[in-house]
Amino acid sequence: MTAETAPVAVTEVLDSYESPAWATAKPKATVVVSSHNRARFLDDLIDKLTDQRGIAFEVIIVDNASADETWQTLTNRCATTPLPMTVLRVAFQPGPGIPRNTAITMARAELIAITDDDCLPTSDWLATLVAGLEAGNVIVQGKTLPEPGGWGGPWGRTILIDGPTLLYETANLGVRRDAFLAAGGFPRELILTGRPFGEDVVLGAAVARSGGFEFLPDALMHHRVLPGRYRDFFWERRRLVGFPELLKRAPELQRYRYRRVFFGRRRAITDVGLAGFAGAVVFSIVFNSPIPAVLLLAALPWVRVTWREALAHPGHRPLRVVQLMLADVLGAAALIVGSARSRRWWL
Repeated sequence: MTAETAPVAVTEVLDSYESPAWATAKPKATVVVSSHNRARFLDDLIDKLTDQRGIAFEVIIVDNASADETWQTLTNRCATTPLPMTVLRVAFQPGPGIPRNTAITMARAELIAITDDDCLPTSDWLATLVAGLEAGNVIVQGKTLPEPGGWGGPWGRTILIDGPTLLYETANLGVRRDAFLAAGGFPRELILTGRPFGEDVVLGAAVARSGGFEFLPDALMHHRVLPGRYRDFFWERRRLVGFPELLKRAPELQRYRYRRVFFGRRRAITDVGLAGFAGAVVFSIVFNSPIPAVLLLAALPWVRVTWREALAHPGHRPLRVVQLMLADVLGAAALIVGSARSRRWWL
């Protein structure tokens, strides 16, 4: 089976619109974006894409059945932009994977850049990603930082990627189209119920197996800082239940584990600290004696690192420490449950 005939999950295009420059363009790269109910962000994204330097490219933006003004915003911009741009409207898909697949199968360039509707590329972003692909890599990833001056409250949501994570986050990813199609594109099946989880990791790992991967710090993307609540921050840790299963589907993540067991060094500090607290409580109850100091000492690195992290969440610092530690406890429980389900131990 060739790359062009590999089964890639796509969806029907219900409507489409092309810019005046689309028909005659000869792009070297295609920028792909899937958007859902983010009309307020699209003008800034398209402006930033218009400012890209040093490369001929086209843009495909998919409206994933938005209920706001997304489609009207896209068609209005498509009518006036100097960019070769086409916009597609599809029936609702659970997540951006299938809309992206649909766009990439329609792309005319061999080099694909993927980003999100809440991202703001710097002017050399695309040219730098493309240079990385032309250097022989089949997949590349750029640096992603929070937008300068962005503020979403003490629990604002954003993305910071300043080095390779093996998670292939699609806020800032470049891939060769033939390798993407040969890998089958983003998978349709869900690792977790509800909001999609890990489809970028599965796709990225599959593509990387066929050739080289490189992290490109100069391919800089800014990610918006969105308003957030502690409740959302806390419950998001439940999704760590999916990481042990993700390890089965992308064995390359073994390299991401700390000491072959833990989900990163930060997780190791948390788990050792939790074990110290739990051991101290059990010892005190079982032996009806004072808590051994050595068990509490095991928790000190966890307290110390959480105290530092609390600076990123302005407010009453001791309260923030408690909130962060409670979220850590939920994350540890989720990883234990996920490990039991998948029979892959990952804490």
